[in-house]
Amino acid sequence: MHALVLFRPGPGEPPSAELDAAHVSFIVEMAAAGSIVMGGEFDRPAGDFAFAYVIRCGTLEEAEVIAASEPYVRADAFLAEVVEWRLVGIVLDAFRDVADATAPDW
Repeated sequence: MHALVLFRPGPGEPPSAELDAAHVSFIVEMAAAGSIVMGGEFDRPAGDFAFAYVIRCGTLEEAEVIAASEPYVRADAFLAEVVEWRLVGIVLDAFRDVADATAPDW
């Protein structure tokens, strides 16, 4: 299954450089494990949400555990909302150019 995790600003302090680095490390680790399969920030807020990612997991509860372990969430800089995403299809070729052009240099 897949889950969409949406993030809105939380009650904590805005992210610091140290927290940003912890977030990047977390994303790299989760992507390497095959858990986070895509993500990014919005060019403008979508409602209250600032960014999102898609998690591939066995259960919604597993996705909620991953989202709760996100450094931004642990620091209350962002709050996560996890919803099941019933993915019905994907055109892989539509993402090849984007993946090549935006590959992170972490």
